Amino acid sequence: MTLTLSVGSATFTDTNGGLVINGVEVFRLRTPAPGDHLCVDFEVRSADNHVLAIVQGSTCVQAAPGVAVRQGPAFCEIVNPHGETVARAEKLSANVVRVYGTFHVDGSYIRADGDVLDANGSLIEGHALECSGGPAVSVGRSPDEESRTFEDETVIMDGKFYRACTFRNCLLVYTGRELPLLVCCYFEENCRLELREHAQRTAQFLAGLHQHIGCGGKGIVSRTLDGIRHMIPCGR
Repeated sequence: MTLTLSVGSATFTDTNGGLVINGVEVFRLRTPAPGDHLCVDFEVRSADNHVLAIVQGSTCVQAAPGVAVRQGPAFCEIVNPHGETVARAEKLSANVVRVYGTFHVDGSYIRADGDVLDANGSLIEGHALECSGGPAVSVGRSPDEESRTFEDETVIMDGKFYRACTFRNCLLVYTGRELPLLVCCYFEENCRLELREHAQRTAQFLAGLHQHIGCGGKGIVSRTLDGIRHMIPCGR
């Protein structure tokens, strides 16, 4: 489904409805929900990269203390503890949606405020900018590997940006240094993960807590794993 997205001072046609920073979709316009209500995804972070709110299908799945998600049939917005709207999407017509707010990921940003669209320091202006079915705005880091198939390889994952890659029968190695960024990648079930160096020592510490410190240690590890399940992932 392709749409028209109004973002600050620019209008984007034939877009998939996405705003992307460093490979992370911070906004996505979904196929309309039953009743033709506005249906969107948001991932809104502060400038220091802390999550303010994550919205999926116009439903809030995570919010920082004091942050509210407000919605109606034709709008969805994120409001900070001071009552200020930090991001908003509103439906203008059947195929046109306006987005404004400030979005951050790992030091890069998109700011759509009134008649300004600032994409990581570049001001964008214009009407009917053609997107050929892709995101309306994409800024930040370029992928190190894109649309590549890794097969029967040992792949050192640290610090690399992988987009639309397939991993088949690979040994994936992470040493605990810079996180990799994984966007739209596919891992077949026969891939294996190996933790080395700093990452291995973290795993060994958790194993020691689980095995040698009784129920209290097992509880610490269990709560840690629960926290991992709710962390911001290093990709999509």
